[in-house]
Amino acid sequence: MKLSVLSPLLLMLFQAVCLGIEKEDLLGKWETRIDEKNEEGVLVRAREILTFLEDGTYTISSVYTSSVEGEPRLVTLIEDKSGKWSFKDKTLKQTLISTQLDFFSSSIPEMNRKSTDQALLSTLQQTVSSTFVSRDESSLTFANPTSGEKSTFHRYKNRHTELIADDPTTKNQAPDPEGEMRRYLTREFLAFDGFRPAKTLPTLTQRAGVSGKLRSKGEVLDRLLCNYVATMWVIMPEKALPSETIKTLIKRLKLSPQMTPYEKEVLETERAAAPQKFADSIGWKMESMNALAWSLGADIMLEVNQEMMGEVRMQAIGKFLEIVWINKDEFLKEIELKPLSEVLQAEDIFYCAHNAVRSAQGGAEKVVPEGFHPILNGGIIHEKRHVLTWLLSPNVKWGDTDLGT
Repeated sequence: MKLSVLSPLLLMLFQAVCLGIEKEDLLGKWETRIDEKNEEGVLVRAREILTFLEDGTYTISSVYTSSVEGEPRLVTLIEDKSGKWSFKDKTLKQTLISTQLDFFSSSIPEMNRKSTDQALLSTLQQTVSSTFVSRDESSLTFANPTSGEKSTFHRYKNRHTELIADDPTTKNQAPDPEGEMRRYLTREFLAFDGFRPAKTLPTLTQRAGVSGKLRSKGEVLDRLLCNYVATMWVIMPEKALPSETIKTLIKRLKLSPQMTPYEKEVLETERAAAPQKFADSIGWKMESMNALAWSLGADIMLEVNQEMMGEVRMQAIGKFLEIVWINKDEFLKEIELKPLSEVLQAEDIFYCAHNAVRSAQGGAEKVVPEGFHPILNGGIIHEKRHVLTWLLSPNVKWGDTDLGT
């Protein structure tokens, strides 16, 4: 019987059972998805985009999250990997060559950034084998030859460029493969918590017309210091931190030209009157400090959640800045900004979360996590997003940062 006379269903069954695959069938982009709960009750969610190239190399962009039901997420990893692959006698072999962490957060003290980087590096040069099991029109299934555990590769379909085609705010509608992959990871990351941004949002390159570039670490440090001294003026009593000490630091560190109108107003206000006048607004600047300190390498997490920055994180930032007050130049030599790829991923996450917040503020339902207050909790997202977009907007003043969504 000719295949052409088989019904579509029978044809699909015939392909799945009788047909094997060749190396060429693996070329292109594939998506894998894992949702499982382990014996300890930890929910694990993983999404990967695998790209197999003709030259025998492959890339993987992945987002991994874990949590306990009803609790904040435990760990989040967004990672880019690359390596070599081969397929012969129904066996797929993948050898990892490089790995790069583009976003990390952890509420487990033992699992910090350093230990995680070391764990990821330990997987390099390892070869993983899997055996072809079956296929259908849009997926391939493989199994671990030892455990028998199966994984399915689904053919990846990207509709991002099509979705933004009619958006008048987009300055560059050309395809942006890197930005679109970043967006895929962002959506999967935010979906875990319940954020639902619009599907038509352009990438940074598409909305700005140019790819993001980082500011200098000196600019970023000055912005953090201006925020910090203005905050101390409001929240610290005169006896604990005299006004003259703060003024001396501002002069010695040459911060006045870098200050925003708001920070100048704070510091021109009588110290005794500052808490009453600025107590409600200065808290938002503390959220900005969180993102600024993170970008400069402070041991502090950049979280997308409902928690305002508290005393513990403020103390961590104070400790991080200890050397600055003594020798700013020496401090600048010791610190490094986060890699561009990591800031780009973080900015995309907070840009999309900000869009969901704005939608909720406009009355949209089920676009932010349950219990998330669009104004109070949304302000935390706004402040961190402001910092991240500013970081990628050289020569743009703080107050002129484009915060459109």
